[in-house]
Amino acid sequence: SAPVGTLIVGLEDASLVDTTSTVDRFEPNYLDGTAKDGANHFTDCTANRGGGIDNEKNAASVTMHEVHFTRCAARTNGGGALYTQAKTLSITGTANTFTDCTGQGNGGAVYQYRNADGSVVTLKNCAFSGCQANGSGSGGGMYANARTLYIDSDAANQNDGNTSFTNCTANGNGGGLFHDYGGTAAIYNCAFTNCEAKAGNGGGLYTTAVTLTISGKKSVFSGCTALLDGGGVFQSSDANGSAFTFRDGSFVNCSAEGNSGGAIITKAKTVTLASCTVSRSTAKAQGGGVWINPSTASFEGCTITVNSVTNSDSKGGGVYVGGGTTEYKSGTVSGCTAANGGGWYQNNGSLYILGGSISGSATTNGGGLYLWDGNAKVYHYGGAVNGSAAASGGAVYINNGAYTVGNGQYNNVDYTGACVGAVTGGVYSATAGGTAAAFTRMPVRSL
Repeated sequence: SAPVGTLIVGLEDASLVDTTSTVDRFEPNYLDGTAKDGANHFTDCTANRGGGIDNEKNAASVTMHEVHFTRCAARTNGGGALYTQAKTLSITGTANTFTDCTGQGNGGAVYQYRNADGSVVTLKNCAFSGCQANGSGSGGGMYANARTLYIDSDAANQNDGNTSFTNCTANGNGGGLFHDYGGTAAIYNCAFTNCEAKAGNGGGLYTTAVTLTISGKKSVFSGCTALLDGGGVFQSSDANGSAFTFRDGSFVNCSAEGNSGGAIITKAKTVTLASCTVSRSTAKAQGGGVWINPSTASFEGCTITVNSVTNSDSKGGGVYVGGGTTEYKSGTVSGCTAANGGGWYQNNGSLYILGGSISGSATTNGGGLYLWDGNAKVYHYGGAVNGSAAASGGAVYINNGAYTVGNGQYNNVDYTGACVGAVTGGVYSATAGGTAAAFTRMPVRSL
């Protein structure tokens, strides 16, 4: 018989129940419960590191199917359920659960440590629930160091899995999931619910991935919060070639309590939001729904509604754009509020409004849209901009910059007077008559 707390490798049906390990080094590299009932169970296991499994060897790969960890804990380090230095970690099958696991460091449930070139983590049908990264740890459910992360996806396909992070917390970054040293992260139909970064960024997900793609209608971030930035998602990479894509999913009731990006903050150079929903999310300073600072960005078919920023100089209730060139092709920004730029705040760069609608309300200026910098330019060729402001610019407030209208629509714009000036109900230019604040009138429709 094996000592208490020792994992016997090679069994189809392996279980550890109510164990306290005196040996902190388990070294499996294949664990499969599919032959019976998915009964690789680890319950109430504890260790200094890797409460259920500690795989300290630099193995080529660790593969697990149908594994279930319940109330496992790492007393002094990370990985309440699993700590591994494997180059490739794969946890797949029809059902894998990590429930109420805790780590006193990174990875409340899983800590994948190795970040070598070619390292890959693949998750499919994994449910992380009630897991915590305590101490100064990040990744309440999982901390992954691999260069590539696949969740219910792979290099070639989107797989209809059912991975989720629910009620997971981290004292650092990434309440649900922290992904570091990332080249690529591809996430499909993964739900993050009520996850929290208690002292950091990324309530649901924090990633350094150069390329981050989140897609699928079941990719829902709900009720996630961060003390600092990115209530739902925080992507830190601004490297050349960095990209963020969010397609078909939704953010709802997320919050960045200390700063910006109530639902999303990404520093990627290329940003794409398509057929998505961002609603009822809040931030303190900038971007109640979305905060981006791209080279190029595209919004198409998204509903961004009832988001807000709350401090007295807040900017961009729905969307905050730091610079670059953005195409707003279609969709709706509505019911969003801020001190300045209730719907949209354009700090710098060029915004092409080609369709859809942008509206909101401002407690100070620019209910629909606010232009800040002298290099901020808007080309309004389709769609509608409207809103209300307590001070000036119900639809548009031009602090500086240039606004060109062609074939666009406004509500309550008086074109009988000067196109640049105190047209408080519609378009207001703070530097009326100044060349840096030129408002160019082109033929418009349905005024």
